[in-house]
Amino acid sequence: MKKTILIVVFGLQIFTWSVGRLAGQDKRVKYLHSPASETGFIGGEAHAYYSILARRGQKVRIRLRSLRPGETNGAQFSISFGKSLRGSKSIDFGKISADGKTLTGRIPKTGRYFLDITAYPDTHYRLSITLN
Repeated sequence: MKKTILIVVFGLQIFTWSVGRLAGQDKRVKYLHSPASETGFIGGEAHAYYSILARRGQKVRIRLRSLRPGETNGAQFSISFGKSLRGSKSIDFGKISADGKTLTGRIPKTGRYFLDITAYPDTHYRLSITLN
């Protein structure tokens, strides 16, 4: 009986995971709407993932900054484009500030954009995204 229950529970977990994947959702990603402002803490080998839908030609401003005075912000972000995080491809567009913490530009393609935030050693951060 215990073995049957374990198999059923395991099967339900796989089914739930599969349905989420088919729907294009990834539990590691936080889906945002513009304007968006998110705070978090990240460090070491961790990644924070965010996603936003955008239309070709929209102006975008993405800013990543430290929340703690005097904290050296080792946080950085990269952008990819695709239907899901797993299938997304790195994309370069716009102008990045000298410190690498702000991107401004026009969206090159309509669709879903993913931001991957990393930091070393660690940081408390605020991510701001505005689309016009």
